Amino acid sequence: MQINLIDKSNAKLIHEVLNKHLAAAAAELGMQLKNSGARFSPTSISKKVEFLAISGEAVEITTNKAKMEFELFAPTVLKDSFGKLIKLGNDQYRIAGFNPGASKNCISIKRVRDDKAYRCGADTALLGLQKMAA
Repeated sequence: MQINLIDKSNAKLIHEVLNKHLAAAAAELGMQLKNSGARFSPTSISKKVEFLAISGEAVEITTNKAKMEFELFAPTVLKDSFGKLIKLGNDQYRIAGFNPGASKNCISIKRVRDDKAYRCGADTALLGLQKMAA
């Protein structure tokens, strides 16, 4: 098969083939694959891919740093909620960090089902914690 023009259906096909081969490479190397969607134009396609060490210290250090920053800067009502699950809409999210430079959406959260990162306000995170407790 030869692709001369990349349209939406061809981009989806290329994305699926790449994911299959990248997943096999990650499994062979004993690593975790983290990839995002692909961008395409009629003549090219690009995709962001990360291979993460499963037991590497980098992941642990990053998590510890995020936890320390969260405990230092987060509003008092959320101090002990780093890593806890919250419910927003029909999805569950994990509280992943705090951005002191953001005045509005300062809480970093990750959706549990696909680990996609989002941000929300402290009041929204607090409401989500209350929904999980109920």
